[in-house]
Amino acid sequence: MSNSLEARARRLGDQLMLAESQSLSAQISGELKNEGISIARRFLSGEISLQTYREEIDVIVDSGVLLVETPSDLRAVLLSLGFEDDFVKENVGHEEEHWRLAKELGFEPKLGIRFARVNNRVYLRQVLISIDIPDTLTDDEDVRQRLRSIIKAPGENMSMSDHTLLS
Repeated sequence: MSNSLEARARRLGDQLMLAESQSLSAQISGELKNEGISIARRFLSGEISLQTYREEIDVIVDSGVLLVETPSDLRAVLLSLGFEDDFVKENVGHEEEHWRLAKELGFEPKLGIRFARVNNRVYLRQVLISIDIPDTLTDDEDVRQRLRSIIKAPGENMSMSDHTLLS
């Protein structure tokens, strides 16, 4: 194995251990996920401005979340956790569709895994995409349209969370 692959594997392993150790209870993790969805829905509906969205979304705690830069990193982490190939292919493929369009539209997306804790056992709660909106994007309606397109990227394979964001 080359030094760069070894370094990548070590880095991902360290990030994984940190995310698992910082995982929150399933209840709190679920509440944070729902709060993030609520803030995004309020922005997408025009109820709040981009500035308000940025302020509110920044306070959502990302404890227990492992963020990676690429679909191949996400795939490597999920496989290292022992998930079946079909699960990995389906979840990485879905998030990768969001990720690719987000990159094309000028966002800075990361892919991730949210862990939760139940009775001191850590489990995977959610595979996700995290989209940072660059400060150079300032037009509320333009950002809303771009985000709607990103959410719809998987087409007929949209998840329940995707549908919830657009409802």
